[in-house]
Amino acid sequence: YTQYWASNTNLPPTDYSPLSDDAIIAQIEAGFSSGALTFDESTLYIVFTGIGVNPGGGFGTVYCAYHGYYIAADGRNVKYSAMPYAVDPAYPGACSALSGSPNDDIAADAEVNLISHETEETTTDENLDAWYDASGAENADKCAWQFGQTYTTGNGSTANISVGGRDWLVQMNWVNATVSKKGGPVGCKQGWP
Repeated sequence: YTQYWASNTNLPPTDYSPLSDDAIIAQIEAGFSSGALTFDESTLYIVFTGIGVNPGGGFGTVYCAYHGYYIAADGRNVKYSAMPYAVDPAYPGACSALSGSPNDDIAADAEVNLISHETEETTTDENLDAWYDASGAENADKCAWQFGQTYTTGNGSTANISVGGRDWLVQMNWVNATVSKKGGPVGCKQGWP
């Protein structure tokens, strides 16, 4: 799936007032209705917002992003993720653990970590009724803000993985197994095995 769509209509308020899930869903449905987006049941529809937009009402204080789903009127099960502007100046450092910017784009670098987190959780808990632990944490929540072994990039920033010739700082994710393929205990890992 390689579509993207930037909506310039029905823009949310930028005064940090809560943006409802209904408003986010309406934007996704507008994309489907206009033909700008095509429905695919295996796709996570990621909704990015700008500075001052507060999806769900808890951005920067309760969470940094979140995922959900809805059943459309025609029965489609649509998975989505709300991705606030990770480096919003109203919440400095709340949703970014960057030391520098590996790709010289602090907003995009910070967002990649949050996208990874929500995509991983959607994979294991797509309808919010599957994998979570006894305290209610999904697999990425169990490892939030844990990055494992890091290195210094050419521009002096901190990263922990290289993908496509670029460096990124992306949190580890929970591996739910009792013994790894290498014979040791598992938990928060940068990869499997």
